[in-house]
Amino acid sequence: SHYDTWNFASAISQDIATDTGGVPQDPNRLTYNNRQNYWHWQYKALGSYEFPRGIGFSASVRVTKGEPYGRTLNTTGLTQGSITLTVEPQGTFFYPTVTLLDLRFSKAVTLGGPWGKLEGLLDVFNVNNSSAILSTNNLTGASFGNVLTTVNPRIARLGVRWTF
Repeated sequence: SHYDTWNFASAISQDIATDTGGVPQDPNRLTYNNRQNYWHWQYKALGSYEFPRGIGFSASVRVTKGEPYGRTLNTTGLTQGSITLTVEPQGTFFYPTVTLLDLRFSKAVTLGGPWGKLEGLLDVFNVNNSSAILSTNNLTGASFGNVLTTVNPRIARLGVRWTF
């Protein structure tokens, strides 16, 4: 998909006519290129298989292009007060590509009669334990590029489902 939008300033909520094609209402937004204009992609593959005796297996693989960002700068002395300006265009930098593998194992037992079916579930998220960076400090200064957020670590979940 292709993104072609303007970012809203955090300090001013009415600085852009529309986010999908409008013209910035603040000349600083136009001058300092707070526009997002880039291609984004994501691939996803899913599959499941039911083995004999009520044993199930499913997998999901997602690969997503990292989001764009640009360097920002806190400014003071403007007539509208302090504001954070984008001084390098969105898309100057991109976060790394994120690849996630999730698995599910299940075992179903028929209880008979009106009792239905009982199923035990084991989900494992982020099997490959990816620690891809999702956000960094984009503010100009000594901490520029410091990691703020990464993908959650490997997580397992146990569950039970009763179908009647």
